[in-house]
This record gives sequence, C-alpha cells and structure tokens, in this order.
Amino acid sequence: MPSINYADVLTLEPTPYETLVAYFPPASNLLHHLLHLVLRPKGPHLSAALSVKKGLCSIQTLESPAERSFLGALDQTLDNKYRIFGKVRLGDLVKPAKGLSNSKRVGVRNKVNQKHVDFVVCTATDLAVVGVIELDDQSHEREDRTERDALVDHALSCAGIPIARFSVKKGYQIQELRIKLAEAFKLTMHVPAPTLANSQEPSPSRQTNRARHR
Repeated sequence: MPSINYADVLTLEPTPYETLVAYFPPASNLLHHLLHLVLRPKGPHLSAALSVKKGLCSIQTLESPAERSFLGALDQTLDNKYRIFGKVRLGDLVKPAKGLSNSKRVGVRNKVNQKHVDFVVCTATDLAVVGVIELDDQSHEREDRTERDALVDHALSCAGIPIARFSVKKGYQIQELRIKLAEAFKLTMHVPAPTLANSQEPSPSRQTNRARHR
C-alpha cells in the first residue's frame, strides 16, 4: 500500500470520495468518518464526479414513443376510478411465498427484482393492484424475451395478478382496449352513451333548410 501524508490530504484537489478513502487502512474508522464529512463532494459536483467516474448518463424519457402512444390510448380507455403506472419492478408486485427456505427466497427475489413490467393498473382510491399490461413489439419474438415473458407470466399467475398483452400498433381502437381490459381484469367501466342530439332524427326545420341548399 502506498504511504501518504495525512496532513497533505486537505491540500489535494477535490477527488471522488470512493477513490480517496482507498488509500487509508480499513482500521482507521474515525479517519474514514472525518473524510466522509469533510471531503466527500456534494451537490452538482458529486453528480458530475460520479457520472465521469462510473460512465453514467441520463435517460431522456421514461417511455419509448410506442409506449407513450399506447399510454395515451390507455388514459382514454380507463375512467378516473383507475390509475396507470409505468416501468414497475416485478419485485414490487410479487414476493416469495411463505414456507420457502432462505436460499430459495433469495433466488426467487433476485429473479423477480431484475424484471420490470410495462404498465400496472391500480384503483385510484387505495392503489390496489388490478392487473398488469404488457406491450409486445417484435423484440418479444427473441428467445431471451420469450423466456423473460414466461417468467413474468408465471410469477404473476402464482400471485393471482391478471395480465393483458397487446401488440404494438400505429393506432388503437379505444372500444377494443376497453373490452379486452374489462374481460382480463374484471373491470366495471362507464361507457359513454350517445347523446340524444346525436341519436335523434333531424327536425323538420333542418330538413327544410337542407332541401333549400340542394
């Protein structure tokens, strides 16, 4: 281990905390604590240091264009009794059942924590999970994605959470989405009925006006 003069540490240029503490013996707990309080970068400096050190960058949008388009259709499909959440970790929806050994519990937890689902529908009042929605594009035809989908489907089935799958399209029929979700999740949704003005026959005055303009 290289020797270093502790008195010279405070004259060093700002350095990421993780790099600096590597020079000190693990037994120097008090010194580590002091370095943490005095030298650890804070605020924007810390973010910049970590982004350079770890090679991180920001993801500009949470959802892909196809997912945003589908989410817009879902917003029109479900009424205000439900709320939609995107990019939910599977481990936040299911957990290992009681009776499993510690090793099996850890194995199950590790598998589900590595997976996410596209959308989760919850009740607006208490955020109880109603069901999961997956949007499948061509990538789901790959072998690795097929295995992933099978694991997700099996985990949700074991937990009693229904799932509805939709294929990516350029456009979506709201009524078709509403029917499929109602069947999959056993939902009761209000379907707007046609207004009287749209369903009644034109009045005689309107018919007369139309005849004049022919």
